Amino acid sequence: MMTNRITVKRNRFPRTKNNRSFILVLGILILCLSFLTPLTISDSDYSNSRSNFSQPYDNRLISSANDNGNDIGSTMIYSREIQGLNFGIMNTFSDTTSHLESIDFAGYHIAGWSLYEVLIAPSRIVALSEHEIVGNTSSPSNLGFRIYEHDTDLYYDSLTQGFYNMGHDGKLLNISILYDSHSYDPSNHNYAYLDIRTDYQDGSTNMVSSVQLDNVGLTSTWANVTESTILNADTTYYAVMNGSTLLDFSSSYPEIRWFYEDAAGTFLTRVHNTDGDKWTDRPFEAMMKYTYIPWNITSDLALEYQNPQAIALQGNSSSLSGSEWLFSSTSNVSTIEFSTNQSVSIEYDLTLRYKQDVTSTATWYAGTSGSDVAWNITSILDYPALSGTQDKNLTLVLPSDWTAIHLINITSPTQYYDHFTQVGSNVECSLLADETWILECTSPNYLQSLLKFDTSDDSAITDKVSVSVTMDINGTIESALSVPVTNGEASLRVFYQTSVEYSENSSVTAGKSYHQWDIATDSSSNGLHTIDLSWTNGTEVGYRTSDVIVFYETNLVADDYVIDDFTEDTFYIGIDFTQVFPVGGIDAAAADVTYSFGVVVNQSLTDQSNGRWDASVSTASMSPGTYTLTVYAEGYALENQSLTVEVTLIHETQALTILWSNTNEISYVESTTLSVAYNRVGGSPVTSANVNVTIGTTTWILDWDSGSGTYKRIFYGNEVDPGFGSHSLTIEAGRVGYEPQSDTTETLDISEESTTIGIQWSGSNSITYVESVTLYVDYQMSNATAIPGATVEVTIDSDIFVMNWNDTSKRYWYQFNGNDLLPGFGVHSLT
Repeated sequence: MMTNRITVKRNRFPRTKNNRSFILVLGILILCLSFLTPLTISDSDYSNSRSNFSQPYDNRLISSANDNGNDIGSTMIYSREIQGLNFGIMNTFSDTTSHLESIDFAGYHIAGWSLYEVLIAPSRIVALSEHEIVGNTSSPSNLGFRIYEHDTDLYYDSLTQGFYNMGHDGKLLNISILYDSHSYDPSNHNYAYLDIRTDYQDGSTNMVSSVQLDNVGLTSTWANVTESTILNADTTYYAVMNGSTLLDFSSSYPEIRWFYEDAAGTFLTRVHNTDGDKWTDRPFEAMMKYTYIPWNITSDLALEYQNPQAIALQGNSSSLSGSEWLFSSTSNVSTIEFSTNQSVSIEYDLTLRYKQDVTSTATWYAGTSGSDVAWNITSILDYPALSGTQDKNLTLVLPSDWTAIHLINITSPTQYYDHFTQVGSNVECSLLADETWILECTSPNYLQSLLKFDTSDDSAITDKVSVSVTMDINGTIESALSVPVTNGEASLRVFYQTSVEYSENSSVTAGKSYHQWDIATDSSSNGLHTIDLSWTNGTEVGYRTSDVIVFYETNLVADDYVIDDFTEDTFYIGIDFTQVFPVGGIDAAAADVTYSFGVVVNQSLTDQSNGRWDASVSTASMSPGTYTLTVYAEGYALENQSLTVEVTLIHETQALTILWSNTNEISYVESTTLSVAYNRVGGSPVTSANVNVTIGTTTWILDWDSGSGTYKRIFYGNEVDPGFGSHSLTIEAGRVGYEPQSDTTETLDISEESTTIGIQWSGSNSITYVESVTLYVDYQMSNATAIPGATVEVTIDSDIFVMNWNDTSKRYWYQFNGNDLLPGFGVHSLT
């Protein structure tokens, strides 16, 4: 019976990788073949029967893949902080309703960089001078609101205009009114004054030193109060043109006019009439402008705002709040326009954030089949050299299933600078410098399976394959969520030792790549091969390897599959061990051929060249029986074979020794003993054997005679079988486990015994009709012994008379009576 088996010896060597270097280094996988277990015996049996055949060399296989990936879009982020800045937002008398200020950032722009964000962190917001106007100064009138004599000795001698009434305390810095003096001579008429009162009717409530109003003629002139004073929140104060001390001189009363808007306003506009000492309203709003600072009376300092919303602060038309104000642009932040409802000074720290898009190159390395893929993303960074506190960062957008692991620079490649954060696909590396930086990442391995099939029948291939097979190699490429890929290219490489024996590329369809390897055509050697399959679309990678032993098919043929031999002997076995493809005999340089028989294990056969092997097998010390001799033929990357030969062993015996005790010629009355000696070589009798003799169709078993150590049988001449004649004897001797013997040379001759007849009458042989006489016949052998049971007849004429046997007298007799019909009267002759 022939069986097939594959055997491969395997030794594993560690593979190392410099995981801190930014240079990708191919991992080296060092594998050696191991012997495969014979298919016909168990592992434990095989451990006692396998040969010590050594591999002709170590197979060292490089098993890894690396390549360039798609460039990664990244952005250098340069952040510059300038502290201790301030700006003011103020209204003007020309536009009291608008509180505007802008910061121009053009001076902060850097060529090649985009100032994409400006961060203002206010430290203080303090009130500044607020400019207020009462009345519309664009088209003032002056005829209806004046000091003058309106009737004989009746005067309008004082004018007043309300102002302020703010929701906060304030400090009045100055106040001005617009007037002219149509006829006014202070040297004769006395002075009119400008007061600031809490109660316009009560001169004692004047809050400042009264300001004399000069004679300005018809020139409209601003009269100014520059003495500061505190204004309480929610309180209306009054500017009073106080002419209470004016005199009529030479029938001329002064005329002093206060310009006004000819429309009623928010505050009271009144005139004092000496006629009845009363104040009456005027539907005007007298011209006034004043400056004040919102004030903290407790601290006696300008009011400080804790919340920018309290002053309706806006930047670029967006309301601002909190402790940081961020402004951004898709290109460059050029200007920030601020507006408030209050004049303020803002002290702040400024952070300028610049960005510049750079191209980061990506390389990948897959060193272990099925494991995550390592990526190195290299960025060459060059930041501006400016003053101030600076941050130099880099942002990258990775594929969603990548994970950043380490950050290094090439100046100190053995040190990790892991100051980065990853949120989803976004990675921000911080605290950088003008260096070449490498972000080490991993991505999932997309090559989920690598399967091998025999093209001819689609049977699966595991760890070994014949050189004659064409192999289908199929890859399954999909994400960790089992989403098949639809792009990219799969690359197949087949390694033998350190060389690529075959390679091909294949497009991917619905997450599958299909490859085919015609081993006989595309492989130069048998042995361990590594199938290396990789796929990439530039941003994802799949990589798997599979080791397979390519073996040469072989034939193992024995000269004989059934051998009969003796114990304590030797027999010959001849074996042919040949390759099917490429055709040829397999010699000791490539294989070992051994046999196991009995207690002999893994005994080598002799290589006679050209695939011919033989051996002389000893049967010493073995017992008779049927044994199996197993031949193993095995070699490096060969289809290992075994076959069995059935060997039957028996003890060798000598030719039979035959003796006759009384020769082999006897007569009817004689006997002779046949003795047969059935002995092993060396003379030892074979006991318990089956020894028989056959004459014709009758077989007699010989009996064992321990005394003589022979097998015997007595033959008698008077036995019916074999009877008279010359007989040929076939003598056979045998026992299980012993060589049988036979002899056909012996004969046995049995002859008739010589006899005599004696005749005697009981009386006279002449009788009358009434008389009788008895005839006696003695029928005897040569030794005078009567022969009973014989047929003794007397014939008279043609009549036959059968005589009777008398066992007492041992004689045959017949009585003749004279009156018998036969023989009748007369003289008769007897035969």
